[in-house]
Amino acid sequence: MLGSSGRDPLAGPETEAAAKAARGAGKPVEVLARRTERERLLANPDGSWTTEISAVPVRVRRSDGSWTPVDTTLRRVGDTVTPTALGMDVRFPAGGAGQAARVAWGGREISLGLPWSLPEPVLAGAEATYREVLPGVDLVLTALPEGFSEVLVVRDRAAAANPALAALRFPMAATGATLRSRGGGFVAVDAAGREVFASPSPRMWDSSGDRATSRQRAAVGSSARRPGAPVAGDRQAEMSLSVAGDALTLAPDVSMLADPATVFPVYVDPSVSGTRNEWAMISSGFPDQEYYKFSGDEGMGLCDVQTESTCSRDQIKRLVWEFGIPSTVRGSHVLEATFKAYETSAYDCTADAVQLWRTNSISSATNWSNHSGGWSQQLSSVTVARKSGCSLGAGWVEFNATTGADQAADGSWSTLTLGLKAGSESSMPGGWKRFRYDAALSITFNRAPAVPTSLSVEGAGCATGTARPVLSSATPTMRAKVTDPDPETDLKAAFRWERWSGSAWSALGSGTQSGLTSGGTGQYKIASGLVDKGVYRWQVQAQDPWSYEGSSGTDSSAYSGFCEFELDLVGPTVAPGVVSTVYGTDLNQFYGAVGLTANFTFTASGVGDVSGYRWGWSDPPTTLVTAPSLGASVTLALTPPPPKPEDPTSGGLTTLYVVSVDRTGRASPMEPYVFNLGSATPEVGRWRMNEPAGSVSLGDSNTVGGQRALTLSNGTAGVPGRVLDGPSAAGPTAVRFNGTTASATTAAPVLDTSKSFTVSAWAKLNTLSVNQAVLCQDAVYNCGFALEYISGTGWVLDMYGADQSSPVVIRASSAKAVVGKWTHLVGVYDAGTRQTRLYVNGVLAGSAAHAGAWNTTKNMIVGRARYNSTANNWFNGDIADVRVWNRVVSAPELAPMAADLAGRWRLDAGEFDSAPYGRDLTNNNGVAWIEDRYGVPDSAATFNGTNQFLVSAGPAVRTDQSFTVAGWVRWTGGGGARTALAQDGVTISGFYLGCRTDTTSYWSLLTRSADGTSSSPAYANGGTCVDGDWVHVAAVRDVVAGQVRLYLDGTLVSTTNTTFPDWQANGGFTVGRARWSGVLADFWTGDIDDVRAYAGALPGSEIAKLAG
Repeated sequence: MLGSSGRDPLAGPETEAAAKAARGAGKPVEVLARRTERERLLANPDGSWTTEISAVPVRVRRSDGSWTPVDTTLRRVGDTVTPTALGMDVRFPAGGAGQAARVAWGGREISLGLPWSLPEPVLAGAEATYREVLPGVDLVLTALPEGFSEVLVVRDRAAAANPALAALRFPMAATGATLRSRGGGFVAVDAAGREVFASPSPRMWDSSGDRATSRQRAAVGSSARRPGAPVAGDRQAEMSLSVAGDALTLAPDVSMLADPATVFPVYVDPSVSGTRNEWAMISSGFPDQEYYKFSGDEGMGLCDVQTESTCSRDQIKRLVWEFGIPSTVRGSHVLEATFKAYETSAYDCTADAVQLWRTNSISSATNWSNHSGGWSQQLSSVTVARKSGCSLGAGWVEFNATTGADQAADGSWSTLTLGLKAGSESSMPGGWKRFRYDAALSITFNRAPAVPTSLSVEGAGCATGTARPVLSSATPTMRAKVTDPDPETDLKAAFRWERWSGSAWSALGSGTQSGLTSGGTGQYKIASGLVDKGVYRWQVQAQDPWSYEGSSGTDSSAYSGFCEFELDLVGPTVAPGVVSTVYGTDLNQFYGAVGLTANFTFTASGVGDVSGYRWGWSDPPTTLVTAPSLGASVTLALTPPPPKPEDPTSGGLTTLYVVSVDRTGRASPMEPYVFNLGSATPEVGRWRMNEPAGSVSLGDSNTVGGQRALTLSNGTAGVPGRVLDGPSAAGPTAVRFNGTTASATTAAPVLDTSKSFTVSAWAKLNTLSVNQAVLCQDAVYNCGFALEYISGTGWVLDMYGADQSSPVVIRASSAKAVVGKWTHLVGVYDAGTRQTRLYVNGVLAGSAAHAGAWNTTKNMIVGRARYNSTANNWFNGDIADVRVWNRVVSAPELAPMAADLAGRWRLDAGEFDSAPYGRDLTNNNGVAWIEDRYGVPDSAATFNGTNQFLVSAGPAVRTDQSFTVAGWVRWTGGGGARTALAQDGVTISGFYLGCRTDTTSYWSLLTRSADGTSSSPAYANGGTCVDGDWVHVAAVRDVVAGQVRLYLDGTLVSTTNTTFPDWQANGGFTVGRARWSGVLADFWTGDIDDVRAYAGALPGSEIAKLAG
């Protein structure tokens, strides 16, 4: 029921609309969008469909989309003669030399050259007559519904003696097709080998039939003389035809032309037609002659010379039509099929039997010899006589073709060939009739529904065997989606179910839901008969009831496959057991540490049908782990989270909640496993990389013990770091790696990489064109992990499936990396969640599932990695402050590491810097001290808005790197720009954080692209400045993300993306003013307290803590 493309050929809004209209009107409605030259599709009120197929085109689509009947009447258009309305493009010449007759269809064309100088034709209906193309010879071209015929009319014996008639050569050309000889004629095939045009074996006939009496003509039903076909009594002869190169050569039967018995005119006929539908006559009297696509009508039955001399010779004639079966019919159930043919005449008015047969297929090479033995099955018989002058005049005769059409539909045949033969082929009076060529086939069909889909029982999908669902309800509901190719509203879902006895299945029940639309879900509830621990299976069938012309029935799909289920009506009643190898339950002791992964074992407490356990660090537990078998225990590696999120390194009372579940999902009583969790442990390795120039040993400052120094090879220690030097202390330095040979290595491994761990480092790249590793722990083939930059991807944490050649890579990645900018990287492997995580500047950037970590046995390496046994990814740039932990460091714990405090000024009656660098501020013009936001006296600075400010001797932050500044401020008015915090450049400040007043007053962060007033600005503005209100303001310049961000009271209020370069403002850090155009400006009016400056982009979670 689906086309070769897999698409339903009856799907679409136009068919659905027609089906709906037919139901509403109670009569068939044509699907106009599916109308073709030969076919019509109708939707019937009962949901069935009817397709009507004509052997010949009966209509033609106009250019405006409307339809008109086929009209072969010729008319002259310019220098061509064309039919009035025809589906194929047929063109005849209007006269002249070197002309051709052409027929084209579907991009393919055949042209038959006419080797004479043609006069202007005489047009009469479908015929164009060209007089005297040879002396005494006329050319008649006739437009046919699917092509044309070409007849030379040899008018007399003198004309017949012309030597030019001995061999007639016609130039031929084919476009989009290839010419091939077949039988006595030729065919044209396209690139796929399909026939698109055909020409049967040519024939010639004389005019002997013109001598028949009127009684004889009436007996045989002879039609009026037309040039395109012989009439009863004409003598006929075959001609030879050859196709070679670009020409067709026709050799008339010269003996017939010279025979004294020949009656002139003589007609010589080749023809060309399309092959979309086909028909033919076969004659036992001319067993090797083809009568393909005869025009007008033809005889059927015995033509007996002894009965009628006009028969020319004894012969039995049969008629055959081949119909293309639309894809809409294939695979359907045919309710009725009718073949009809137009009977033009009978021998007499006595009704005689005419039989309809299913036969072999036909072609332009079909004749009695190769086809008469292929009449395989009689389908029906009609006793009839239709003839002018009888009680039934000429008219249509209908035959029951249902059996043949149903066979074609069942077999998905592309064609069905039907033939008419006389019930008696031994008597001319008992069977002779004539039928027209334009037969038709009508098929009414219904399409069976599809096998139901989306099977489920109580919401569980279809499964069998050990995968079958286990249900807790003794009255489960089965569900399935039913669909039909047609827009049905009366479908049924028929369910049946069986029980397993332990050795065999036995039927238990059935049930049906009716009145379903196509696409609807049918369901049925099993009301009784099921028992605990029982195993059952079920299946479903879609049914489509139909009724047509007094008959009714049901078209059904095949049954679905079986789905099984099992009943378990009693859930677990005992809580599970929980035990850990590290975390004990003595509340007088502390166990393990925050982030330290350890094994926990869950047991079923003797309950045999426990299938798994749900666990979690909060109630109710939600994470399910499946037991390897019913009643079995499960051991998991779990990582206890910080019990106090606001203090992520502190331990305390922790509860693991666990329930056991059975296969139905019912849970046991809760088991709360309570223990005291130890506080977070410090790093097991920390290399600050702060050694002076020339150092080759980089010390490990971890406080746990077992320090492992790094040995530096080919690198440079003591290069400037991310924090500026201050009066009291130098900023930490970094180590520079050359990208080819430099690395720093421990003498032994530091981490067990099969267990949870965390690593971090500060890194600054010199190039993005090559891969570069910051940190790895080495092995034979690959690193156990690699924290690195991958060109085209960004920063990544890579782990590997095994220490082998070309292993699977497990990658947590970030898309962002920037040349020359310090970036804080953290990689986490959590064995408890079986996940790797990458954090960039304190923010989660990527994660990946990883269930199979393995332990490396070699040294920790800074500055390169290893892959497939080869050292690689040498780092080109600076690295600082490398740290490693043998536990999971949580996001709240690692967030503060993304920025280092570079200065803090509490402004409690003094200008002192409480950070290690001693960047004390100088009081200018009498900045005074007042109460802070809590009302504590002398705990905040106040500024007059005209000339007062505080300034450090040098810069506090690197404005060409990421930085953060924050503080508490109170604005007390004043128009224009008022800057609370800034850092001087030569001409302007490197940034401006304060309040700006235009039509309103709002908080503002401003940075610029260079140290000049005409440089490009980037503003992050938000909120409203309220006179007298304390507000916590924070500004972040994130050079990796390319952003400036403004926070008010710990909440992000504005973000602006920047693309311009960053520059270093090397002047003093200022509180209470800025610099513009080389002069002091933007003096603050109001109060400022607790100012901080950070090297790095402080995450929003940490800014929220500052404002808390």
